Amino acid sequence: MDVPKVARVFKGTFVHAKSVSEAGVELNPSGAIGVFDNGRIAFVGNLLDIESLRSKYRFTSAVEVDLGSRFLIPGFVDTHNHAPQYQYSGTGTDLPLLEWLEKYTFPVEAKYSDIDFARNVYDKSIRRVMRNGTTTCCYFATIHLDASKLLADLCARHGLRAYVGKVSMDRNSPAFYVEPSAAAAIEAAEAFVRYVRDELCSPLVTPVVTPRFVPTCSSELMRGLGEIAATYNVPIQSHVAENKAELAWVHSLHPDCSSYTQVYDAHGLLSERCVMAHGCHLEPAELDLLRERGAGIAHCPVSNFNLKSGIFDTQRALRSGVKLGLGTDVSGGHSPSVLEVVRQAVVASNVLHMHDAAYTPANYKLMFALATLGGAQVNKEPTDRVHWGKERRLAIDVAMEKLHRLWLQVSVSSPPEHPRGQNRSLAFVEAAVSLIGAGPNCFWCAMPSTPPNTAEFIPMKISQYRKVEARFLDESTTTLRQ
Repeated sequence: MDVPKVARVFKGTFVHAKSVSEAGVELNPSGAIGVFDNGRIAFVGNLLDIESLRSKYRFTSAVEVDLGSRFLIPGFVDTHNHAPQYQYSGTGTDLPLLEWLEKYTFPVEAKYSDIDFARNVYDKSIRRVMRNGTTTCCYFATIHLDASKLLADLCARHGLRAYVGKVSMDRNSPAFYVEPSAAAAIEAAEAFVRYVRDELCSPLVTPVVTPRFVPTCSSELMRGLGEIAATYNVPIQSHVAENKAELAWVHSLHPDCSSYTQVYDAHGLLSERCVMAHGCHLEPAELDLLRERGAGIAHCPVSNFNLKSGIFDTQRALRSGVKLGLGTDVSGGHSPSVLEVVRQAVVASNVLHMHDAAYTPANYKLMFALATLGGAQVNKEPTDRVHWGKERRLAIDVAMEKLHRLWLQVSVSSPPEHPRGQNRSLAFVEAAVSLIGAGPNCFWCAMPSTPPNTAEFIPMKISQYRKVEARFLDESTTTLRQ
C-alpha cells in the first residue's frame, strides 16, 4: 500500500468552530493545512511551525500555496432539506403546515414517479446546494423507490456528501400519494437502504430511514422502519413538534404516549443517529429524552417563520445537552443557503429576547458553529471533518482584494456582476460574511440580478471585491476544483 504524500499546503487565514459555542469560533490568521495526494487532509498547523511540519511530513515550499487575502471556512452542513420541494421553493408560504402539505407538497412530490422529472429537479437542487457552500446535506426524497435511488446516484456523481432518505408514509395521505401498505413501505425502505449500501457503494452517500412524520406513518410501519435502522445501523430522520395543530393530531392518534417524541421512542425510532427537524414545541421532558437517546435536532428557522409554525429556542436546547444543527428545510424554507438559515436563527433568538428581556439571545458566532461543527455532530460524523480533519470537504475559498479584520466594520463598494449560471461555484460573496449579521443586500450574490452599488455588511465589511468564487478540495485530486 502506497504511503500518501503531502501534495499541497495551504497557508493563510482559517475560520472554524472548535466547539458548539460562541467562544468556540476561532479565527487563525496564520494557519497551515496540509493535503495528501489522495485528497485527504494531512494536518492542521500554524505557520510558526512550518519548518517542523516540513520535516515531519517531508514536503518542500514548492507545494505551498499562499492564500493571500483569501480565507477558508468549513463547508456547511444542511441537516434538513427536501430535494423534491426545490421545484417550488420560494412559493406557497400562505398556509400553515398541514394545509401546506395538502395543497402544495403532496401534489408536487407525486410527480416524482416520472424519473425524467425527478432527474431535472434533483440535479438542479444538488447544484444549487453546492453553489451555496454546503458540502453535506441531509435529503428527504419521496415515496418513489426509483427516484430516491436516482437522488442518491446524483449526489455521489456531483461529489456532495449526502444523507438520503426514501420517504415512508402509509396513512392519512391523499390516494394519489401514499404507499399501498405498511408491508410494502417497509420493503421499499429496506430495498433503498440495500441499494445505497451494496450497489451504489459511495463513501459520500449514506442511506437514511425516513418516516415522513407520525401522522402519515402507522405503528406497523414505524416499528418496521425502526427494525431496518437497527439491522443496518443507518441513520433516521423525521419531523417532530413543528406545528401546534400537528402536535394535537399526534396526541389524538397516540393517546397512549406521553408526548410526540415518545411516539418515536416507543417505535424504536430514536437513536444516536437520529435527526428530528423543527422541535418548536418540544417540552422539557422531550428534550431530556432526545438527549438520553443521543438524537439531534435540525433547527429550521426560515421554514418555521414562513409557515408560521413557531420559534425554536436554541439556547434551551443546548442547555439541555441535545445535539443541534441547522437546516434549510427547502421548500418550507425559501432558500437553499445555510447562511440564510444562520441569519434567521439569530433573528429567531432575538425575537425570544424581545418577549423576555431576561433571555440571552444567541449571536452569529454560535450559529456559525451550528452550521458547521453542530451539523457534523448531529449526523454523528467524526467532528474533525469540519474543523480541519481527515476528510475532504475542506471549505470555501473566497478571493478578495483586501480582507479587513473580521469583526470590524468596513465598506463594500462596486461589487461585480455575476451572470446567472456562470459556474457551479457561482456567487460566494456571502462566504466572505460567513460570520454573519449581514443584511439582505448581500443576497444579490446567491440570486444574481442587478447588484446594488453599495452594501452594508455586519459584523464585517470588505473593501472592493475583485473576484468571488467557491471551491472545494477534490477527493481524487489535490487541486481546488470549481
